[in-house]
Amino acid sequence: MRNTNMMLITTLLYNGRTHGKLFPLTINGPAKISYNDYMLHTVLKYLAVAFVWFIFTGTVLAQDDAPATVEPAPKIAQIIIVEGQVTNHVGGGVKDVAVTAHRKNDDDTKGSLIAEAKTDEIGDFALKVSEAFHGAMIVTISKKTFQPITHHLKTNDDENPLFLAETLQGTSQLKGVVRSIEKDKPVEGADISLSSGYQDFQETSDALGEFSFKNLSPGPADLTISAEGFGRERISIRSIQEESEEALAIVLKPERIINLIVKDDLKHPVSGVTIELYDRARDDLQTIVTNTEGKAIFSGIHFDATELRARLTHDDYVSSHDYDHTVTLTKDVIVSHHELKLQRAGKVSGTVVDENNQPLNGARVIVGDTYTDSMPRDWSTYDGSFTVGQVPPGLALVTVQLNDYSPQLKEVQIEPGQTARVEFRLKPGVSLVGVVRTEDGVPVAGAEVFTSKWHDAQTLGLRAMTDDQGRFEMRGAPLDEFEIQAITPARHKKALMVSVNPKEPISVIVPTAPPEPRRATGPAVGDIVPAITLTSITKNSFDLRSLKGKTILIDFWATWCGPCVAELPELEDIYGAAQKRDDFVMISVSQDFDLSTLKRFIKRRKKMAWPQVFDDGASKDSPSKAFGVESLPTIYIIGADGKIAAKGLRGPAIGKKVHNLLKE
Repeated sequence: MRNTNMMLITTLLYNGRTHGKLFPLTINGPAKISYNDYMLHTVLKYLAVAFVWFIFTGTVLAQDDAPATVEPAPKIAQIIIVEGQVTNHVGGGVKDVAVTAHRKNDDDTKGSLIAEAKTDEIGDFALKVSEAFHGAMIVTISKKTFQPITHHLKTNDDENPLFLAETLQGTSQLKGVVRSIEKDKPVEGADISLSSGYQDFQETSDALGEFSFKNLSPGPADLTISAEGFGRERISIRSIQEESEEALAIVLKPERIINLIVKDDLKHPVSGVTIELYDRARDDLQTIVTNTEGKAIFSGIHFDATELRARLTHDDYVSSHDYDHTVTLTKDVIVSHHELKLQRAGKVSGTVVDENNQPLNGARVIVGDTYTDSMPRDWSTYDGSFTVGQVPPGLALVTVQLNDYSPQLKEVQIEPGQTARVEFRLKPGVSLVGVVRTEDGVPVAGAEVFTSKWHDAQTLGLRAMTDDQGRFEMRGAPLDEFEIQAITPARHKKALMVSVNPKEPISVIVPTAPPEPRRATGPAVGDIVPAITLTSITKNSFDLRSLKGKTILIDFWATWCGPCVAELPELEDIYGAAQKRDDFVMISVSQDFDLSTLKRFIKRRKKMAWPQVFDDGASKDSPSKAFGVESLPTIYIIGADGKIAAKGLRGPAIGKKVHNLLKE
């Protein structure tokens, strides 16, 4: 082909036919041709050269490319045949779990690979293929330190992908040996309890003192070891690792035996007292109820214990709410005897009615001059009656409060072992309405307003929060004078005596100038979530760091906080849209004064079906303290990576942020 083209090229170069005449391209001597023929010859020559180049290059390229074939573009896997989520034993998503699908052979063995994937940050996965697959397959889910999971499946005819929700179980083990420090001999029959990630395991040491826990998931764990004649040992393990030949060495020391007797102020033994004995150094708690002689024997106390704390409770006595009894131990005394005292309490009973002598149900009755969550209390029943027990002897203040009614306070004398009677008739409630402004008239939003004194007592516990216009409403206010305090987000404080005036809202004036700068509290965006466990009012626990892999929304609020209640429809919509997702957790933390108020509120609000935590702020493990909450409402959103993704959002911005995180 190339030679034929070259012959054609040569002919065109050396010959040109114009007007039926053939003339040479090279002229020897003074040939006589016209100017027009010369110009025509020149044009044809250059056209011929261009044509030659076109033919030549096209031929060469065609010959060079002839053997090549165009490869089709690879097919993109886009049809999902199996999807799902893989979580650990506490419900958090597990990243980088290998998920594979193989064709299933007739002998139930694995055939060729169909698809493979790895789970993402929240444990989600999707097996995709480029062409529709119909038939039987074997799906395997596996990751190091976890037991593999295998499913024999068949694709759906309706083309909807199969869904798998799997929980991985670990393959780690923990071995140990229990020995006596005195004789350096193995301890047989020791009870070993292991707690790890809300899972509890039990083992007993053998004749060699050995024990072993198998199929454990990675993570922290707590061991409790007890044996007859020995003090209990508690060991915290930072992280259970993979299978190891190294055994944990546990040495038991002799026990201490504590004999306790509880007597009242008349020196009489008290039976039926619940004693909680706490060894703070080892975080070890034992609980025993006194017998008919007022006695309780605690064994298994650690040999190294020097001081124990006790909490005593009994319905007819002034009970402890803290560990306020001390048991001091002497080093060389193995068996010791101690006496604890309880004071006889009185009771307050009566009825609560309205102005028409109709009984009022659900009124809160508290006894004491300063409100605390642990003060004696009761609630009136359907017939208006109440009985408050465990009241210390002496002159006591009794306060009654009920929504839509004004509170009342009365004094009553309490005698040990006696019941004092008091009656309450409540008048219709009034609301204290006001506004918080700066000295130059600017409304202050997010200021907390609360009652601080009433008849020289601090029992009201009424609170409100200002809205964007600085306004607040405090329902159920007293009919007479009382003191309120306002605390602004800038930490300015203002106290003043007020009384309800239906015609004119009160004004609370706070300084305009900002206070001295102070260090921000609570975790910032990007920080790791605090290491804290939230316990709901239904006794469900949420270890926030163990929930890594899930998006978490935490709402700090209170029923007395107007802006908080106004935010609830937004939160209810968020929960309604995401409540069935395995990768979303929503928790509200209430700063109400008492648990009963919270329970009554959520009972009336059916859509508030997510976990509710009650936080009185008194505990060292207070969620509000851990998150540095200083005003309400406060929203924290934790991403699947276990870090703070957002804080302080309000309104639709909350739902938008949650939606975006769940899409990632």
